[in-house]
Amino acid sequence: MGYSPSALFTILLPLPVVTLTSIVTAASVPGAVTLTAVPSDPNGNSITSADFYCQSSLVGHLTSAPWNLNLTSLVAGSYQVHATTTNSVNQVGTSAAAYFTITASQAGSTLDADGDGLAVSQENALGTSDQDPDTDGDGIPDNIDGSPRIANRLDFTASSLLVTSPLR
Repeated sequence: MGYSPSALFTILLPLPVVTLTSIVTAASVPGAVTLTAVPSDPNGNSITSADFYCQSSLVGHLTSAPWNLNLTSLVAGSYQVHATTTNSVNQVGTSAAAYFTITASQAGSTLDADGDGLAVSQENALGTSDQDPDTDGDGIPDNIDGSPRIANRLDFTASSLLVTSPLR
């Protein structure tokens, strides 16, 4: 009587590789970004599709190169995006996440983009940053700073006197 052992082996081949880039084309509302997937397959298989995800939701499916997707009319907020590519033998590769932010600022806006109590239009008139609540970095928010573009001086407000470090 002969004994004939047998075994079943599964050979795992490397998955497709995909790199995702995001180029923000409009950083304030309504925001826009172009996502580009750059796929490759270490086994020489062809790439058959690319899927793009924003905040974990599928936002685009492409079946031929170029692997570019434009997202438009984005609201203010921080976004996380990633892409997957599928090759001709149905293996899927996933990119690392990419991040970008769309801001609420726009000229003449009544929005307070940085939370300092000044609308974007007021920030523009004062020459202060609508993305930084303390433009001059002296620890005094722009809306109560008597000189929001000049740090380290005496600042007077209607309700108090605040003494900061002397001029040097």
